[in-house]
Amino acid sequence: RLFLSCSVCDMKFWAKHVSPGSPGRLRLNGRVYPVTLTRVMDDATLDQAWRARVAKLQVHGTETGINARPKPDAPRPARWWSFELRSRAS
Repeated sequence: RLFLSCSVCDMKFWAKHVSPGSPGRLRLNGRVYPVTLTRVMDDATLDQAWRARVAKLQVHGTETGINARPKPDAPRPARWWSFELRSRAS
């Protein structure tokens, strides 16, 4: 499963305009993939995605800034949203 997440999402133009199954494109290594985006509303799934982010940043995070290493037991912020991406490729 692939998730795209953001902090303070309610203030971001794109995040407010995603409805279930919204079409989008994901560019990775110069290649563009057609995807659908759906905002995750289930607390258990959001918590799982948040824990994955926290674990990743324990290894790849920085001391300060956007990708700062959170405490391992950091709670999920209320304004942190996550979207599930699914391939639209046939």
